Amino acid sequence: MSGPFTGENVDPERVASVLADAMVLGDSSAARKWRISKRTVQRYRSVASKEPRLVAAVAAKNAEVQHDLATLRVAFLREALQTMREKMKDATLYEVAGALKVVGELHQVAMAVDDERPDAPDPEAAEAEGGSPGAAAH
Repeated sequence: MSGPFTGENVDPERVASVLADAMVLGDSSAARKWRISKRTVQRYRSVASKEPRLVAAVAAKNAEVQHDLATLRVAFLREALQTMREKMKDATLYEVAGALKVVGELHQVAMAVDDERPDAPDPEAAEAEGGSPGAAAH
């Protein structure tokens, strides 16, 4: 494959960073951030899926971004739960019930995010093999 995105003139770190930003921010925002066109982001994605050195760089950057997002999510949830705990000391039953609903929803979102990770176990596959949904993770 020839063109401006192949060969030795391609910086795998730049391509990986652009595509990581596109994954988090969307193609248009990533293009603005990197001062390139949205079409260039799409070409990076196309080429990066075919060239081994770009595939590796993109995979490494995506893993780094996913780790960073998970760390931020956990920190945010801890802070939110701590704040809720402090507010619950003098709360009414209605307020406690509302807080429990929020915590449950946060938990569901966290579980959904974990289920969408490429390395997340498939609970249906585990059940089909006769195990429990959590068995695929072991």
